Amino acid sequence: MRQTYTSIFFSIITISLALFIYALSNTDLYGSVKSSAFTLNTILLVVYLLLQIIQVRNLEPRKWLLNPVIVCSIVTFLLSYGISNILYIISPDSDLMKKIDVVPGITESMNKLMFMVIVGAVALWSGYWFNNNKIINTDALLVRLANHVFKRDPKPKTWIIYILFVLSLISRIFAIKLGLYGYATISYEYALDNANYSQYISYISSFGKFVLLVASIEYYSSKSLVFKNIMYISLIIEIIFGLLTGYKSNVIMPYIIVQIIRYFCTGVISIKSFIILPVLFTLAYGIIEPFRLDKNNAVGTVFSLTDIVDSMAKNANLSSESDKEKAPMLFNLFYRFNYTFVGAEGVSFADAYEELPVGSPDFLTDILVAPFYALIPRFLWEEKRIDDLGLWYTHEVLGVKHNTFTAMGPITHLYFAGGLVGVALGFFCIGILQRVFLTAIRPWFRADRSVVFFGMLGVLSVGEYQINSIVVSLFRDLPLLLIIVSVVYKEAFPVIRL
Repeated sequence: MRQTYTSIFFSIITISLALFIYALSNTDLYGSVKSSAFTLNTILLVVYLLLQIIQVRNLEPRKWLLNPVIVCSIVTFLLSYGISNILYIISPDSDLMKKIDVVPGITESMNKLMFMVIVGAVALWSGYWFNNNKIINTDALLVRLANHVFKRDPKPKTWIIYILFVLSLISRIFAIKLGLYGYATISYEYALDNANYSQYISYISSFGKFVLLVASIEYYSSKSLVFKNIMYISLIIEIIFGLLTGYKSNVIMPYIIVQIIRYFCTGVISIKSFIILPVLFTLAYGIIEPFRLDKNNAVGTVFSLTDIVDSMAKNANLSSESDKEKAPMLFNLFYRFNYTFVGAEGVSFADAYEELPVGSPDFLTDILVAPFYALIPRFLWEEKRIDDLGLWYTHEVLGVKHNTFTAMGPITHLYFAGGLVGVALGFFCIGILQRVFLTAIRPWFRADRSVVFFGMLGVLSVGEYQINSIVVSLFRDLPLLLIIVSVVYKEAFPVIRL
């Protein structure tokens, strides 16, 4: 489907207004100009994205909420750079901002970042609507290729599902025993020393989410009692091990996966079901934060499975004394998802140097060589770079010396790699990729296609992913996912022509 002239015109107007507003923010016409410009560009971003989403809903109504470009627009742009900016718009100088570790006030770099966010959003949608339909929609090399790959019966082999489930349990317990599991990892240096094989343990552990995905699709599409039981057991296990990782997103995501699959298979969005999300978040926050304090006070200590459970149980009813817990949960959620302030710090850092300091990552090179990072194992490439970009950002950009990984957001990452041109080109390519993937996979046709689609949807929606990580996932995770799907789903019977 081609981009309409109205959409093209609106994209041009949006960029022009964003540029004018950003230019206005650099003037000294009145005291609150920075705050006003920030608010206007935030509103402009939200309006532009909503109009584009409405257009897709009208033209491509089939499960429109799961279109990768819409998921990306909501997760990466609307949530991370849009509605969560309310933190800075409503009360930029209030004590509330200090309670969630954000320096109050609007900075020049925040306004510059918001201009680049709008450029990225327009580039994303321009890529999605790009007129490359001669490849996608005519006979289609892509569609034929997909038809060649997906030759399976839509029913999975139950016994293989059980094996994958058991392997995921064993690998997680083994990782905990080795001190390489989530926040309970002994130390950052210890993780580096064991990087050669810890990655493979992580892959096997991810079989648990694969099982949850397959079981959810089978249950909601065919009401299979067997897969209903597998789904609920897997969901409970994923939430429990999500707690044990010490990361709140790992507690909430399994439940979100089930609800997304429910919508995909039935077309129903249950408002009642999503009421559970705040409960899960409260549970995760009340248990994980005290556990993290215990772990930070015992750096270098091996936490066994029993130690982790005891620590969480002991602190489950205690409130953290940090300022973050004094802020309302909604504002903590906004802070958790917002990249504006943290990302703007990176923009300011990049602008301060003609060349980044010695020891800084080579962002553009990392993106270009990402396919080699994906395909060459670490034991064959001893100099292969460790993905510690978040740690570098914490230490060098934010000036924090704790071994904490900070997500800078995709806009800042692309700005480091290629400036404003890098932001525009990067998201233009992502938009094309999203359209190609949706058209080729066609997830609504068969269960095996659905599994591949949802297995990659998180990557294609960008979110916290670094751009080079997206490239790595496409060259490594997608082929592995296709192999697993080919093993799990039965061979289709050949058609006999008489």
